[in-house]
Amino acid sequence: MKTNFKFDPAWLLQVIEETVAIDTYLQGQPEKVTFLKTKIPNCQLLYIRQNEDGFENNINLIFVDSINANQPGSDWQYKTSIKIEAVGADLHFEILTDDRIGEVEIWFHPESKELSKLYWLLKQ
Repeated sequence: MKTNFKFDPAWLLQVIEETVAIDTYLQGQPEKVTFLKTKIPNCQLLYIRQNEDGFENNINLIFVDSINANQPGSDWQYKTSIKIEAVGADLHFEILTDDRIGEVEIWFHPESKELSKLYWLLKQ
């Protein structure tokens, strides 16, 4: 788990912009794109976690504490998720009932050199 990473949401917004430009599905989902563009700048990174399921190319950017998820009184109350199939990675945004982004799970494609650099930076 990495906690000393300065989070700049600009790269997530850039990934979304670049994906929308080539993804006809997302072009047909403007409300999801607008939602993400509005919410991402407000995200404050708590920590970065590599999944414990044995996969090497995935990490989670955690914005909301998920301790006691979906239990009464927990900050984490899951509502839905939004999946973005970007060039180089798949991003799964976990949306909470209060419309905050709880986390982003990022599955890096091994052939993506640009995002692989980001992956290794985040893992350090």
